[in-house]
Amino acid sequence: MKAQFYRKFLTLGALAWFFSISLFAETASFEVSLFTGISGLLKLGDSYNKVTTAISSPFEKLTLAETKEVTQLKLSDVIFFKQWGLKVYFRKNGAVLITLQEPFKGNVRTKNIALFPFGPCPTGDWELFLTKELGIPDFKLTGGRFNSASLFYSWGDMSFNNNGPNELALYRDPLVRKFREKNFGRELHLVPTSP
Repeated sequence: MKAQFYRKFLTLGALAWFFSISLFAETASFEVSLFTGISGLLKLGDSYNKVTTAISSPFEKLTLAETKEVTQLKLSDVIFFKQWGLKVYFRKNGAVLITLQEPFKGNVRTKNIALFPFGPCPTGDWELFLTKELGIPDFKLTGGRFNSASLFYSWGDMSFNNNGPNELALYRDPLVRKFREKNFGRELHLVPTSP
C-alpha cells in the first residue's frame, strides 16, 4: 500500500516538475533598461531588419490614424508582437519608440519594478511607489486608457492605474513625447470573432 502511494506521489511530482519547466520556458523574463531598450533583444535605434530578425515571433504591421502628432512623427513602420505585448515604432534611421504592456514579462534594471504582474501595490500607493523607484518625473498626466495616469521622464514614460504599471514606453525624441502625451495607458487588443 505504501509503495503504491509513493509511486503515485513520485509520478505526480515528476509531472508537476515537467509542466513547470515547459511553462517557464514559454514565459521568458527580460530586463529592461530605461535608457537603451530590452537587454539581448532590441534597443532604440535598431533597424527594422535587425528587430524582425532578432525576434523570431510573428508580428503584424500596424497603421496609425492620421493625426497631427502621427504625421509629425514621420514613421516608416509600426510593428506589433502580440504574444510579447511589444510595439516598435520606426523611422528610416531606426526604432524611435518601444512600448511594452502585458503579456510582456520582465523587470526594470536596477529598480524594484516587475512588468506587468497587476495587483495591489506593495506599499499601498502605486504613484508613490513608482516615484520612489524612478525618481521625480518631469510631469504627470491623467486620463489615459483604462483610467491610467502616466509619469513622464527623459527616457520615456510609465503608465499605471490601481492595478499597477500597465505600459512602459521608451523614447528620446520630443515629437514622440508629444504623441505619447495623448496616447498612453494599456491598450486592449480584441481578437476578431468569426461569424
